[in-house]
Formats: sequence, structure tokens, C-alpha cells
Amino acid sequence: MRTTLIFALLLQCSIQCPLYAQSKNQLSIQTGLFHSFLDGGPLMNIGKYRTASNILLESYGLQYQRKLNQSQFLAVNLSGYANYCFWEAENVSEVVRSSRSYASLSGTLSNSKSLSKKIDLLYGGGINFRLIYSYMDTISINYSPLLKFYYELSQFQLGAHGQISLSYTPLNWITLYTQFNAEGYLFSRNGGRSDFSQFLNDFTSDKRINSPSRLNLSLRFGVGINF
Repeated sequence: MRTTLIFALLLQCSIQCPLYAQSKNQLSIQTGLFHSFLDGGPLMNIGKYRTASNILLESYGLQYQRKLNQSQFLAVNLSGYANYCFWEAENVSEVVRSSRSYASLSGTLSNSKSLSKKIDLLYGGGINFRLIYSYMDTISINYSPLLKFYYELSQFQLGAHGQISLSYTPLNWITLYTQFNAEGYLFSRNGGRSDFSQFLNDFTSDKRINSPSRLNLSLRFGVGINF
């Protein structure tokens, strides 16, 4: 009798345990090696004065994801970005030096599609809130003496994003993923110091160079712990 009871308990546990063992939560860290603001800046997240050891530190994020059901996920992401670069704007014959940094908070509702036992495709979208700070100075190279202009701007921005990611789960407790984000910011409010914002503000039509841009395309890589 005792043996039959133990066997029945083990059988019941073997049936139910896999259900309880399914992970519904994921906490991950990520870095964005590639960013495009569509304003003439470099695609790789590294400026001329950056070194290889700084690449992972320029764009970073912390994400919490919750599985709602078999095919839907809800995620909250806190990310940051900072970079310095310069380039020559040939159309206006100027050397442009630019620094851009931001902190962003986003929420994403996504759907999943299983491609194999360990590979999943997630796609969805959500809203973004961003605090961005940027400065830019330009040096006109066809004038003597050189003409130099300095611009500075900080903004609070609200927008939306679309997201698609590919995840690989070699073990139940760990996931590796790559994530493509397309962000667009629709509303903006200036905060703090703003010099010559009519040139910097991409939310008006009166601008010389599209910086700071209200668009941000990024390709990120992450590692998540499932629990």
C-alpha cells in the first residue's frame, strides 16, 4: 500500500512538475552595438575617439519580461546611450562635432512564434519615454578666419516603437537574443538650457542638421536569466 501510494505521488509529480517548471519571468542585460539616428552620424556605436573596450559601455539596457500566456509577453526596458563623434557635412562645408546621450524607459507587448524547440521569434511594439541631451558645434571650413557655432539642447520626448527579436534558449534558465528596435518620438518638450534650438529641434521644419533626431534604429544583443 505504501509503495503504491509513493508511486502514485511520484507519477503525479512527474506530470505536474514540468508545468510548474516553465519559466514565466526573464531578467536580461543588453547592449546596442549598432545605432542609426538617420542624421549622418556613424552606424557603429563608436566614435573616432572611442576604443574597442568602450563599445559595450556606450549603449546598455536592463529588461524585465513577463510571459502572459503561451504566445504573449510584456516587457519593461530601461536603457541608456552616450556617444561622441565628428564628421564632415559636405553639403554645408562644415566639420560637425556631436555628443548625444539619453535615458529611455519603454514598455513592449509582443507575440511569439516558435521556429524550433529552442529558437523563438518575438514581434510587437509599445511606448517610449526619453530624456535626451545633445550638443553640437560646427566649424565652417571654407571661411577665413574659421566660423564656429555651438548648439546645445535637452528634451523630454514621448513616442512609440516597433520591435522584432530572435531568441535562442540552449538551457531552460538562460536565453541569448538579438533585438531590432525602430523608435519614433512624436512629442517633445524642451528642458534645461537650449541655445539655438531652432537649428537643433527636429520637431520643427526650421533646422540645418537633423540632430537630435526623433528617429532611432538600433540592433541590440542580450543575455537573459529565466525564472
